[in-house]
Amino acid sequence: MRPCSIGTTFSPAGLPKTNAHNNGPSLNLKVKFLKSTKEILFGEATDEFFDFLCSFLTTPIGSMIHVLEGQSGLKCMDNLYKSVVLLDQKWFRSPEKCGLLHPSTAEYHTCKKQPLKFDNNHFRSIYAINPKGSSNNFATKPSEFLVPVDLAVKPLSTFLLLQELKIPLRETEVQCITVGIKEALSLLKAA
Repeated sequence: MRPCSIGTTFSPAGLPKTNAHNNGPSLNLKVKFLKSTKEILFGEATDEFFDFLCSFLTTPIGSMIHVLEGQSGLKCMDNLYKSVVLLDQKWFRSPEKCGLLHPSTAEYHTCKKQPLKFDNNHFRSIYAINPKGSSNNFATKPSEFLVPVDLAVKPLSTFLLLQELKIPLRETEVQCITVGIKEALSLLKAA
């Protein structure tokens, strides 16, 4: 695992603090980076943030391309999406074009604090959960996860990871950030 340089968008000085307000739900994340080079080593994520990352796997690609406004970085898929946008409605059964451009995610496949605005209104939910329970969708609670820059999540063990990377703890620093819609879109696009 390699550290990732923090660019202008993700410099510690430019990161939103945990008290920053963002329109809509947001998630907190502790980011550990090298003091000397400002390279991100990993994030320390709660079960809520883990659920947010796992929701990428249950979200239709059309929804992802929609929230990224046709700029997902998947060139052929972006081209397909844009071409469907441009096609006249007469080429589709009435609800089909909308369903392709704004596909829904079943309610139980979303996370409770989703910063991204995915449409999940079209499905009837038959998934039964204990309404008094406090469980999230994917992670057991309470849980903490290590989120390296390549998003290969693992159970959190900061000390062991720093040992594996041969980085002394004193050479690292932690910054608490808030991941709102802007940061979530950047993360989705980078993923």
